[in-house]
Amino acid sequence: MSEFENLKGKLINDFTDEERKNMTSEERRYLRETTKEVLRKRGYYTNVRTMSVDKPLNPNVPEDYHFGQSIGIFE
Repeated sequence: MSEFENLKGKLINDFTDEERKNMTSEERRYLRETTKEVLRKRGYYTNVRTMSVDKPLNPNVPEDYHFGQSIGIFE
């Protein structure tokens, strides 16, 4: 992966949409993989699972209700 030396240490969110459009598909794939790896090491995915178990969506809260509607949980 020496061809991606200029992307080392950067995450996909460090770039704007325009910059990502100008990248090759291999560069975008590399950024997605490294971003997932960094987030996994920081415990992001564990925290998200814990939050979803500890605080399920509540239809009485407007933000939760609209989000639940958008993903098809609440009709």
